[in-house]
This record gives sequence, C-alpha cells and structure tokens, in this order.
Amino acid sequence: MARGRGVANGILFLLTLCLQANTGQCQDADNLRIVLVGKTGSGKSAAGNTILGREAFKSEPSPVSVTSQSEKQSGDVNGRKIDVIDTPGLFDTKMSQEKMKREIKNAIYMSVPGPHVFLLVVRLGRFTEEEQNAVKWIQENFGEEASMYTIVLFTYADQLNGKSVKEFLKQSSDLRKLVFRCGGRYHSLTNEGRKDKTQATELLEKIKEMVEENDGQHYTTDVYEEAHRKIRYAEMQNDLRIVLLGKTGSGKSATGNTILGRKDAFKSESSPVSVTSQSEKQSGDVNGMKIDVIDTPGLFDTKMSQEEMKMEIKNSIYMSVPGPHVFLLVIRLGVRFTEEEQNTVKWIQENFGEEASMYTIVLFTHADQLNGKSVEEFLKKSPDLERLVNSCRGRYHSLINDGRRDKTQVTELLEKIKEMLKGNGGLHYTSDVYEEAQREIKCAISHCKWRALGNIAATAVGLYFASPVLVTAGVVGGANTLECTKEFFECYIPKIY
Repeated sequence: MARGRGVANGILFLLTLCLQANTGQCQDADNLRIVLVGKTGSGKSAAGNTILGREAFKSEPSPVSVTSQSEKQSGDVNGRKIDVIDTPGLFDTKMSQEKMKREIKNAIYMSVPGPHVFLLVVRLGRFTEEEQNAVKWIQENFGEEASMYTIVLFTYADQLNGKSVKEFLKQSSDLRKLVFRCGGRYHSLTNEGRKDKTQATELLEKIKEMVEENDGQHYTTDVYEEAHRKIRYAEMQNDLRIVLLGKTGSGKSATGNTILGRKDAFKSESSPVSVTSQSEKQSGDVNGMKIDVIDTPGLFDTKMSQEEMKMEIKNSIYMSVPGPHVFLLVIRLGVRFTEEEQNTVKWIQENFGEEASMYTIVLFTHADQLNGKSVEEFLKKSPDLERLVNSCRGRYHSLINDGRRDKTQVTELLEKIKEMLKGNGGLHYTSDVYEEAQREIKCAISHCKWRALGNIAATAVGLYFASPVLVTAGVVGGANTLECTKEFFECYIPKIY
C-alpha cells in the first residue's frame, strides 16, 4: 500500500510539473541555464567550476575529452540558482559523430525548458580550423538562431603575456569573425583563483543583458527538434536506405536491380524457393542520390527456420545503420493473393514494432500481367489488397522489372519515399525501435512460458494431493522452467522497478 501511494504521489508530481510547464508556472523559471560547448582541452569543465565557485566538474589537462557524457551541476551564485551543463569536447576523435550528437541532445534535455545561453569555450593561443568551424557546427546542429543565444567564452587569458583580450582579438581576424558570428558577444575567464567572484559576476551580467535583448526568451527543445528535422531531411536528399521485404517469388531481388539500374546487383531468377538465402546490401547512385538497397530472404520460406529468418531480418536492420528510411513490402500482382501475404503487415509490425508501418510502402511487381487493367482498378476488385495498402497508410507503387531503360517508374518511387519521409519529419526507422520490439516479443513469449510453469506446479500439487481437478488444470504445462524464469525476470522486473 505504501509503495502504491508512492507511485500515485510520483504521478501527481509529474502531472503538476506538466501543468506548470503549460501554464508558465514552473518553479525553476528563475534558474539561469547554461550549456558549455567547445573543443577538447578548451577548459569547459574548469569554466563550469569557476562559474559555480566549486569543483563541480572533473577537470584536468588531457589530450582526450575528460567529459565523456553530458553532465549537469547546479549552485547558487549571487543569490540566483545556476544550472550548468557540461558537454563532451567537440570534434573528439574518440567519440563517433552519432554519439556526440546524442550527448548534445542530452544536454538540451537536461536544460529543459531550454538553455538561456550557449557558452562557446575557446582557449586563447593557437586558433585551429576546428575552432573556426565551431559556430558553424553549433548552427548546423542547433539551428541558425542558436547564435542569438551564444557568447564566446575565452579561457587562459592569463597566458597572453600582458596583452588584453581586446588587443589579442585585433591581431586575429579569424577570432574577430568568430565573435562577430555570435553577435559580438564575448567574455574571458581565468580559471584560477576562484575566490575572486568578479569575473563570474561580470559574465552573468553579460548573459543577463543578452537574455534581455532576446526579450527574456531562451533556446527551446522545439527549435532543436526543428533544426534536426531539417538536418535529417537534408541528409535524406543525398542518402537513402531501403530494405526489401516480401514472400519468396514476389520479385524483391529484381526490384532491387531495377531501383539501382543494374541487372546484376542481386541474383534474380524464377524459383519456387528463395534465391536470396541471406540479407545482402548493394549500393549505387540514382538521380544524384546514394541509394543503399538491402535485400532479404523470402518471408515464410519453408526451407528457413523462424530463428534463421529473424536473424537475417536483424542483419538487414544493422546493414542499414543508422536505420532504413523505408521498408518496401514487395507483392506480386497477377497471382493469387495468399493468406500469408495478407498477414505480411502484421508480421512486420510484430517483428519490427507497431510504428514500422510509418516507414512502409507496398510495392507491386508484375503490373504488366494485369491484362490491360491499371493497378487502381485491380485494387478495387480485391478487398484484401486494399486492406493491405490501407494498413500501410494508403502508400503503394508499382514496378515492371523488365530491365527497361526508362527510369520514370524508379524516379516516381523515390519521390513517394521522400514524400513519406517528409511526413515523418525526416525520421528513419532505428535499431533501437527494433530492439524494443524484439524485447516485447521476448516478454510476451516469456509470459506464456511463465503461465505454463504455473500449470506444471498445479499438476505437481494435484498429484501430491490426489486432486483430479488440479491435475487436469495443470496438464497443459510446459517445460524449460529455468530458462522461463530467467526470461521472466529479464523482461518484467525492469518494468516493475
């Protein structure tokens, strides 16, 4: 009961926060939220410590980033609560671009409802090309308007041999350009002797002035998401990842060849069994766009076990890292539409997750065998096919895989894929979604096994007490108790706690 009350109180607390966020009555509205960004070794962590007046972040000289993930520390400075979020060093060679973007995203969400200021930390001295590109990197990853909320923070000003920062800037056109792109705003810190609060106080005053110039507004997660939507859409213009799914004999491999404009990209021939025995990736340039096509073994292939099929499907997802933009569900027209094909979308949703249909287009092949009918006319006479298309949000296309030189049908397909992705905000399917779908499948199976274990227990108790009712009730029990118990705890205990 006490635990139940605790959960209820937690939910009420979250609801209160949501209401406060929507009504502007957030209890942290007066917090000053600062995000530190900069190259490895620029002195970000030390700057955070100087601002907060304590050893909040780990800081030491190192050729690689000491900060491996975004971290938030808070404190009271001059009577105001300050939240400082430190981030890993930009352009860190030990960190992949994807991981860096993930950590920067974490920094934004650590500062919800959004940071008041980005402090671009630059170490005075040698000014590299990477640092020159830092503002460009910020604008590309945070959006053009991020510069409205950016101040250049120079560190190690004590190493200028008696020169002022202003004098040093006069001698460096690159540094002046950097400051200019940030609205002319800059400050300098000496990350030593933190008992003197003057330099931190002056920095906070400059931040306050900038916030006032921005009418009290701060950078928001909405702006961040919009910036990344544009990035994803721009990337999509140059790189498209396609996974082909379908029953054996539907024409998947021939479709891959048609899309790539090559007859020999994938092995394709008429066969009652799947010609494609394992997932395979081929790439090419189509209409100035790099296309990756991943062909997969035929679904429901009787020569392949369910486990082998799942392994190959998993391989196809990882071949398309960071994830496919589209699943093309290939269906052959002009032949009987089987129950297996009717269940294909259900199979995809069960194995890839419910949201996989957001990224799925039905691709009909052999449309030239419809005896003069259009695909639209054919669909009207087949309720099952119409249901299939509707389950993929009405998206479909048709290809004739006869090696024709006319690229119109492929161009039209690519336009439909782009249109779908635009509707999805430029997002693609991810391996994380796949792993979550597989975990849920595993949990569902485990739950069934757990119930079977209960039946085994009922049978044992029935035999012990000579109870025909219990024996009958438990007769349907399963085996493999140890594995079942392990899976149950793996799946359900994390959900409970």
